[in-house]
Amino acid sequence: MLGSRMLNHWLLTAFVLLFLPIGLLLPRSSPLAGYERGTWPGGWSILVLLLDPFRAGIGAWCLLRGMGPLVDRIGFLHTGEAIVLGCVFFVGVVLQTVSRMDEDYVFAPFAYVGAVLIFFCGPVVALPAIVLGLGSAMAMRVWTPFFFGAGMVVLILGPITNPQTWQPAIAVGLACMVPPLLAVMAGRHMGFPRRASPLN
Repeated sequence: MLGSRMLNHWLLTAFVLLFLPIGLLLPRSSPLAGYERGTWPGGWSILVLLLDPFRAGIGAWCLLRGMGPLVDRIGFLHTGEAIVLGCVFFVGVVLQTVSRMDEDYVFAPFAYVGAVLIFFCGPVVALPAIVLGLGSAMAMRVWTPFFFGAGMVVLILGPITNPQTWQPAIAVGLACMVPPLLAVMAGRHMGFPRRASPLN
């Protein structure tokens, strides 16, 4: 049973921020759409979307500050850290992806993923991952390649830049690829809140 020392205020704050489903904050008036469909939403929706990477980044930072007791409990040195980071990231991206869906789309949490990667992997790994992920999404004009591209960069660069502590990078890189797999299992594409275009 987890004691009060393990569930410290850093962890509790991290869990609230990282596990809060963004779909609960987005109004239904901003339907999900593919990469090239519709226009950016306004009002409350755009505020939620702009603040999303900040809440994810703060949540990731809080987790790093407070996960020490959990890692000590698990043991196995860096493998314990990988288990904590991988599991929290996995649960977080699952909750974000499925928190908003319709008959055609699930939510594409690329801003959430990018912010978490910066803190979990460090800028040296995260920035190339984000750039390649965004470039892949722009080139293919769908959201899905972002997650595979960013995940692959983390899987490759993480162990290269930190050969002594490669386990967390493997766990985080694999968790990064979960959203498009969820979309496939749900039989949907990846979408983002948009204001419908008159031509669509």
